[in-house]
Amino acid sequence: MNLIVTTRVEERHLRINAQGSWRYNDALNLAYQLKAAGLRENRDKVLLDLREVHAAQGVPGKFFVMDRLRRVLPPDMKVALLGPVEMVDLEARSDPTVATVVLFASERSALLWIDGIHAAIKNPSVLRAEGQAAGKET
Repeated sequence: MNLIVTTRVEERHLRINAQGSWRYNDALNLAYQLKAAGLRENRDKVLLDLREVHAAQGVPGKFFVMDRLRRVLPPDMKVALLGPVEMVDLEARSDPTVATVVLFASERSALLWIDGIHAAIKNPSVLRAEGQAAGKET
């Protein structure tokens, strides 16, 4: 893995920042690191910041980080993901047997969601899709 990953224990959650060049297996490696950190620090809420990550040369397409996090993490874990929307897989899932992973555009919204204040916040892709559908109808 070519990423620099830092972990910090906050009052109510675990904060993980990653920066550097993203490669194909980084999503799975990062998911296992996040799982280990959550277990070690006894935290089930995580803010994962990927805003300083960029695709390595020759790595096309999306990062499959949401899929890998859902596969690896326990179902009671909540992950607020900050990252470039064009680089992240955004398949919406409401499966209670996998971890909840939601992509946010702003850190403030992510922290509110982690704290349970705004449970109805949606992924940016869902908001964009709703706006486009409404625009087509008028």
